[in-house]
Amino acid sequence: MGEYVGICPRDDGHSRIASDWYTRLSDRLKRSGHIEKYYLSDKRGADYSTIRIALAEVGPGLVLYFGHGTADAWTVQGKAVTHSSDAAVAKGKAVVSVACKTGRNLGPDAVNGGVVAWLGFTIPVPTIAPHGRLDPLGDAIVDGIAQLGNGGSMADARAALEAELRALSDEYRSGGRFSHHPNAVIGFWACGWLADNVSLAGATAWRPL
Repeated sequence: MGEYVGICPRDDGHSRIASDWYTRLSDRLKRSGHIEKYYLSDKRGADYSTIRIALAEVGPGLVLYFGHGTADAWTVQGKAVTHSSDAAVAKGKAVVSVACKTGRNLGPDAVNGGVVAWLGFTIPVPTIAPHGRLDPLGDAIVDGIAQLGNGGSMADARAALEAELRALSDEYRSGGRFSHHPNAVIGFWACGWLADNVSLAGATAWRPL
């Protein structure tokens, strides 16, 4: 069984929703026998130095980041806290980054710096507030990434993530399970765009857990 690190800055409402996604994913991974070696949230103060400590944690093969980002950095409260040179302290680990645009430059540059593989998105990642205690977008993202907990490769997780998002986009259509969701139109377009822009750099066959 494998070990992983979770990083969830929880610095605003959107990142707190994303943090809830991480919690559900972590529960899935733990049920599969994997160990959360280190967890960084607002309670410990997610900033430049604490994120570097989390990335450098000895043992885990996987880093899971759920928060804000840009094409070139992870951000906390609007300020860049992790660039590709900082992410290089995670050398030998795979990274999943559920954050806006980090699959554009940050991921590939981090791979060039020693990160084994980087799974993320090249466009903004929306959050849709749960409705009636249902969070379809979060479920789709969790279900896709959870393939890693079943011994899947980074490529398996990428394919599952895209498939889950495409299937959910259809469910937001007229007649679908979530067609009456108050944000159905946003959900339809957002899931389709996300599916088109899942990004994987590095060793695609790597199995981090």
